[in-house]
Amino acid sequence: MVAISNRNSFALLILIFCFFILCFFYAFQLKTFSIHYLISVLIINIVIILCFISKKDSLELLTGQYLRVSNLFLLGFIIVHFQFYLDLVLGNFDLGRTDLIVDEKVILKSSIISTIALLSVIMGYFWKLMRTQRTQKKVNEQSSNYIELFGVRIMIYLFFLLFIISTPASYFRGGYVTVELTTISEYTQSFLILSIIGYLILNTRNYLLAGYKAGNIFKFIRYTGLFTTLLILIYCLLIMMSGDRGPILQIIIAYFTCYCILDLRKYNIIIIVAAVAVGAFIISFLAFFRHYDGTGNLIDMIRHSSAMQADMVSSQMSVSPSTFELSKSVRTMHASVSYTEDNGYSYGIFQGFQLIGIIPGLGSLFTIFFGIDNEMLKSSRFLTNHLGSDHGLGTTVVADIWLDFGIIGILVIFFIFGAFLRRVDENMYSRIPLSVFWYILIIVFISKAFYIGRSTILILFRDVVIGYIIMLVGIYVIGYNKNKRVKS
Repeated sequence: MVAISNRNSFALLILIFCFFILCFFYAFQLKTFSIHYLISVLIINIVIILCFISKKDSLELLTGQYLRVSNLFLLGFIIVHFQFYLDLVLGNFDLGRTDLIVDEKVILKSSIISTIALLSVIMGYFWKLMRTQRTQKKVNEQSSNYIELFGVRIMIYLFFLLFIISTPASYFRGGYVTVELTTISEYTQSFLILSIIGYLILNTRNYLLAGYKAGNIFKFIRYTGLFTTLLILIYCLLIMMSGDRGPILQIIIAYFTCYCILDLRKYNIIIIVAAVAVGAFIISFLAFFRHYDGTGNLIDMIRHSSAMQADMVSSQMSVSPSTFELSKSVRTMHASVSYTEDNGYSYGIFQGFQLIGIIPGLGSLFTIFFGIDNEMLKSSRFLTNHLGSDHGLGTTVVADIWLDFGIIGILVIFFIFGAFLRRVDENMYSRIPLSVFWYILIIVFISKAFYIGRSTILILFRDVVIGYIIMLVGIYVIGYNKNKRVKS
């Protein structure tokens, strides 16, 4: 235990040293781009990442367990905020990439801000990791009961049916960009995804508490339900043909994570990295499906997408072609810094609207009452408008906080988020029964962890709240809940 404490303490000292170097860099406010300073920033990032990788975990269940919310988040975060800078340093791209570089003067500042955010997350994680837990958690007897999920399955089937009925057929032929979904279709799809991942984690919880182990994927499919798994596959196939990728990634990660939790196996880091690489390639490939304007068929879409991918010279030049599209989100980071240089900060407008939106319907009522365009209260829409683009450019998790609170917000919020990620990691593989809310929170965060880097933090809590409400309706309103043995 002493060795663990010394090892983590030494890593923390290095992180503190990095913090002071970054403070100096930030205070220096270098306006002229310098490849040497950018290399220095990237070296600091490498040191920070190595400190995180070298940490020693005191929890046996987490030792050697690489499938964690924190790991997926950091991987996505690094790709979004630093892959393009690595390409610049390696000479794969130059300052002529005006589609990614909004203002040459903010490149170094943007990279330093993103590095400070990364450091804050990891320091928050270390702070939570090194706290001594002197008390054992008490097991809530009610939380250890079997949860009947018949009503949740019914909701999955109903949401799936409503989504198919309310969605134009052309949407499923590459129409993700060109075909506008109805309001009913958008809501039912969102509810369907949350119902699926909620069912997966609560069903896994039931079998876990009953002492069952998956053993192999086929056994896990039987535990999940063959019909339910088939419906999930059909939905993923339809979404794949549309050109959308987010729901597929979210559901696949949730399904695989639940299997790993029930399998009680710790997968080698090489396997995890290989799985992520394959997944990134597939997800990147699916992006080309959206170029068919709702007129393609599956075979043609695959054949022509392969040809389009081969012709994408720009992405092939990148150090990681399969994640190049994800890394392009760095332009919104540049845009946020450029905007605040001229206009200052928004002091909580974007976070406040997201916070209100956690309660379903309250955000819409707020915008209607005050006559505000709710799209302009989202950093993704705001930055797209600022860049004058005719299509959504998204945002990054750092840009979203930076617009509101600047460097102080980056330090405080990301430190708290890092500590929160540690708590999620601890509970994810815990054998102590948790509340339904905590299980929904875990599965929402693990399923979206990779994409948090190009999203926002608070929007995930909205999904948690909505998913929790859906589960309660399925368990206690549509279905019934009582003590019951799990069928083997």
